[in-house]
Amino acid sequence: MLFELWMVSIGLALSLGGRFQHLNQAHIRYPVILILCFIVYLFGFLFYDVPHVKAISAILYQGVLFSLLIFLFLNVNTIGFPLILAGFLLNLIVIVTNDGVMPVNERGIILAGLSEQLQLLRQGDGKHVLMDQHSKLWFLGDFIPLPRPYGMRQVISLGDFILSIGVTRFLYCLLLNTEKDKGKEKEEEKAVQ
Repeated sequence: MLFELWMVSIGLALSLGGRFQHLNQAHIRYPVILILCFIVYLFGFLFYDVPHVKAISAILYQGVLFSLLIFLFLNVNTIGFPLILAGFLLNLIVIVTNDGVMPVNERGIILAGLSEQLQLLRQGDGKHVLMDQHSKLWFLGDFIPLPRPYGMRQVISLGDFILSIGVTRFLYCLLLNTEKDKGKEKEEEKAVQ
């Protein structure tokens, strides 16, 4: 994902008078789902080489994806979340149609300067696989290289890009407290009528 884009949006919002104190005013429903997904994902990542964890990693990953989908639907009315949901759904579609893994373009990996990861992908990491002639919906897979001078070299999908724009919008508007301001404007409009 485009972590750097999020940092730019935070910096821009702060330079325009945004405040970190506004983060506690986020209207996110059921944040415990997001926290649990992060914990399970981190557990699967850290202990992937443990035989019993490796055996259930696909189930854990699918559980995290399903839980995140529920979380996003529950929060679709929050600013930025429609884009986050759209990007997530694009990623989910390509993952589901490719037997639970995200296809990654080999040329994209080379262009991003990540050639050392090719061997790991050939072995399979449980979440990604190199694209080939059997990859379905390849254009939704990870094929967009972000090489240097971009901060974190990576290969992203269209879904990652859209999702990151949604997170950027959410963070920017939250720090500037524009969501609360919109609510006040709507209340004032109702009072005038």
